[in-house]
Amino acid sequence: MNEHGNQVKTIVAAIASQEDQRRLKKALGFPEWKVRVVQNLRGLSTAMTTGFCCVVITDTRLPDGSWKDILNSLDRLWNRPQLIVADRLASEALWAEVLNLGAYDLLAMPFDLTEIQRVVSRAWEFSIGEIARARNRALRETLITRDSSAAVRGFAASA
Repeated sequence: MNEHGNQVKTIVAAIASQEDQRRLKKALGFPEWKVRVVQNLRGLSTAMTTGFCCVVITDTRLPDGSWKDILNSLDRLWNRPQLIVADRLASEALWAEVLNLGAYDLLAMPFDLTEIQRVVSRAWEFSIGEIARARNRALRETLITRDSSAAVRGFAASA
């Protein structure tokens, strides 16, 4: 929670350019947003294990990997954050690939302040919804398993 009593929304950004980092922080410079900048895939892995986040923003290429490596590592998480890929060219072909492989969106760099706010907010809301659905599925599966076990025990006791 921040000083206003709102939930702080942490975003992890693997962005190499200091100027792009500055623009991203400026665009999300509201009390409810916290941008945690890392320099590479290893830094992202550390950030993901030391705190909760629902959105990851990354350059297409990092010194030790690519956005596809990040997507693969995020896919292993039960509470998978939404991945937003950022690229200077942001071609239609890359946009189609990003979406087809399961990332949330592709943004052109340098960042447009209004666009980054809109896309990150929607990605955050989508991620929270996905987490709630995953928890509900897990709860349902637990209840079904428990009810099935009780029915088997009840049937065995009556036989």
